[in-house]
Amino acid sequence: MGRQERESRLVNPKSGSWGSFSTDLLLTAKLMLEASIEDRKGNSNPPPKNHMSKHVVGSTVLLFAGLESWLHETIAHLSMHDPALLQLVKASSLIKKYKSLCAWNGVSPTPLTDIGILAQEQGLDFKKATDNLRLAIEVRNEIVHPVPLPPGTQNNVPTDLLPLHEMGLLMSTEAPNHDFTFGDKLRSYALGYWCWEVVNTCVHLLVEHLKPDQQVAWTAQNFSSYKDLCSPKDLSSIH
Repeated sequence: MGRQERESRLVNPKSGSWGSFSTDLLLTAKLMLEASIEDRKGNSNPPPKNHMSKHVVGSTVLLFAGLESWLHETIAHLSMHDPALLQLVKASSLIKKYKSLCAWNGVSPTPLTDIGILAQEQGLDFKKATDNLRLAIEVRNEIVHPVPLPPGTQNNVPTDLLPLHEMGLLMSTEAPNHDFTFGDKLRSYALGYWCWEVVNTCVHLLVEHLKPDQQVAWTAQNFSSYKDLCSPKDLSSIH
């Protein structure tokens, strides 16, 4: 009932002023990531490029809450030019909302530059970027919709999330017969930082695609705020 009412505000907009929470959510997500760095001091002999943190899971959840809020802000703004965009709010998944905006061609006689071409010009692969975004969203889903039982797989990682293990983003004891629980594997600073990098790349590409409209770029800057914090490769300097 509440969701339908919220959707109706976008699908059938009323007159008056409006605002959103993306800036607040991303500010709090960054503060949680910053607190995650402090958690390193409580780890005994942490790996040089990672450590376990209880704050990082909160940062990840708020990051994607901020992303969805920002996408809704963008849809609401662009709908002033193309009301049909409001139907995207009903999209069942976050990735579908994002990819639909990436495929939007605008309303002017000159179509917007294809986002795949924009990615290539910046040395990026749009398919890889969206695949990473889909994978990062699954991290969020595992935290928000937890199943606390073991996955029963090698390395204690669900099959669809094995790429995270292969990239070295999950916590690991590196011992063949003794490893962290899957939940503890997700309490990884490197994983949380990677999620920020993935989201920032995807938002940056969308902003470039929508470049004729500068308003969407204003709040998009919040997604790059994590760059002020220590990257995993520099963690060894923190004691």
